[in-house]
Amino acid sequence: MDWYDVLKEVARHQGRRFEERPLQRELVNILQRRFEEDELTVPLLIRLPCGYGKTQVGEAPFLGEAFTGEWITRGMVYTLPTRSLTEQQAERIRADVEALCRLKSLPKLSVSELHGETGTYFFYDDVIVSTFDTFIYAYARKVRTGHHLEFPAGTISTSYVVFDEAHMIQDDYLYSHLVMNKVLRVLSKAGVPTIVMTATMPDQIKNVVFDGVSYEEYPPISHVCSSRLGSYRGEVREVHLHREDIKDYICRTLSPDAAANKRILVVCNTVSKAQGVYHELAGRFSGGSVSGRVILLHSRYEKIDRQRWSSTAIKLMKGICESCEGKMGFPVYLSEEEGRVYCDRCATPSAERVDFVILVATQVVEAGLDISADWLLTDMAPLDALVQRAGRCSRFPGESNGRIDVFYYDKVHLPYQQKLVEKAYEILENEDDKGRIRSLTDFTYSSAMINKNYDVFRREVLGEHRHLRLYLGYLEGNGFSTFSVDWELLRQISARPNAFVTLVAFSEDEDIPVCFLKEEEADLRVQGRYRSYRCVAHKSVKYHELLSQMRDETICINRDFVLSHSFSLERNYAISDNKPKPFLQHDLDGKTVMVELKPVIVDVEGGQRKRECYYLVREAFSGRVDESNYLVNTKFYDEKKGLEAG
Repeated sequence: MDWYDVLKEVARHQGRRFEERPLQRELVNILQRRFEEDELTVPLLIRLPCGYGKTQVGEAPFLGEAFTGEWITRGMVYTLPTRSLTEQQAERIRADVEALCRLKSLPKLSVSELHGETGTYFFYDDVIVSTFDTFIYAYARKVRTGHHLEFPAGTISTSYVVFDEAHMIQDDYLYSHLVMNKVLRVLSKAGVPTIVMTATMPDQIKNVVFDGVSYEEYPPISHVCSSRLGSYRGEVREVHLHREDIKDYICRTLSPDAAANKRILVVCNTVSKAQGVYHELAGRFSGGSVSGRVILLHSRYEKIDRQRWSSTAIKLMKGICESCEGKMGFPVYLSEEEGRVYCDRCATPSAERVDFVILVATQVVEAGLDISADWLLTDMAPLDALVQRAGRCSRFPGESNGRIDVFYYDKVHLPYQQKLVEKAYEILENEDDKGRIRSLTDFTYSSAMINKNYDVFRREVLGEHRHLRLYLGYLEGNGFSTFSVDWELLRQISARPNAFVTLVAFSEDEDIPVCFLKEEEADLRVQGRYRSYRCVAHKSVKYHELLSQMRDETICINRDFVLSHSFSLERNYAISDNKPKPFLQHDLDGKTVMVELKPVIVDVEGGQRKRECYYLVREAFSGRVDESNYLVNTKFYDEKKGLEAG
């Protein structure tokens, strides 16, 4: 059976409409032929437009093998650049795999989601959906499964590997793309089937990723035309350029009347800018005669809040009734209690009327978020980022009145290279109205404009970053067949040029479940590198109680509770003048301290050898911000706005 037909059957079994797309079918057929004829040693680069269905192409080999029972690989390892994307795609792939198992009456096939918040790196399941960082640490043996050093690497070497949204791990050094290149070299030599997928990767970055690697590109950009793509998105009618701050424009023009009956997406280049715009809009639209929703979305939310707001945003911006599955116009009805969105015919008593929705976001919407806006307002950015943002305007077929406004003003380039943003503005400014629309929405034309934009990109030299150069050499030199353990280097190896810290955020009045501990003799055969403790009492405490009791008691928090309240932040954003920022500082009896959370093993049944992982709460005595887990001062965290880092 054709794998593409398997994709259609899986969608039909879920009651989901499947949009057939000519080029998508062509690519899945190419993959099926290569797998069946054992032509798997050359990595594939697949470039498809935003919203065209790359995920379905990537998962087709696994679903096809499972459907026919003819296994060519052990399973699939699907990697993505961010945690939020990993969560979304894991949910999507899990639903497809479960539907296939029901369709074919197969035993359960396991799907795992692996990233920093899951607290595990167990590369074992049939499908592994992982962040790029976690994948690299597993590949390099930085993380282990118990005492099994080679287990994660063994799983990778017998699976097929997908690097999706490969353009999004970009940094000024292109270090993460260099890391990908070293891994691709080893995967290719080892004969591991590898697929790299992107919509907007510039040739300048592609050349780094595939340097020294033989690869094949499908489809060649020059061969892509509208007849091969078919109908896959709506129509953007207007693109406007402004020499004005996006916040000033919104304050002047975005009234309740202007927002009525619209899905509006506002994209800012920085979290602080997005928070400022959200604050302005939330205050303006509260208590008005028109009932709307203003939602903020960025990367600095604890997991529970991030999932809540992203889920609400997707449901409202997608415009599909969750009861009758019909396309909705405004008003729509949102039930916070049920977490569902309805049309006026299907609304339940608990649902509240919504006449418009405004989603204020950062780069987190540039990939993986299946939403559509009638009106997109965005900061100026490099063209590859703008094309991704434009892919969220009139995203779905049949939508025909999309409008995009792009804003260029002082310091708008941050966090991008200034010359790159200036060049993007110059390119759009020199286009006529139709040219601007094509630059952001036509796949072939926008690819050429992105390459033109990146002519001014200047890659920073690693230079004094000797440790990063050591990591790159280590990754390529230690493949699957030969491996020498350098424990010191392994502990420091990084998938990104800048270190990250994990932050744990609780609200002021939240009940935090803790247990009080007594330290035990360490049993190294059981605990390994962790210290062993016995739980002597359980209790729920508030934030300030946690601080006051941690000095006199050995106190810890359940791992799952910590992980559900955590998120990552680049270390550079956690320090100022080489000192921790105020959101990491807590007042403890008149003294300012940082609070660190360290993993420990706890005996939860008084010697019955049922041991679980908890996080020990303690003062961070070094005063430095290292790669560790830190408690956030509740004054700087709000469930609607996230972390206000300053």
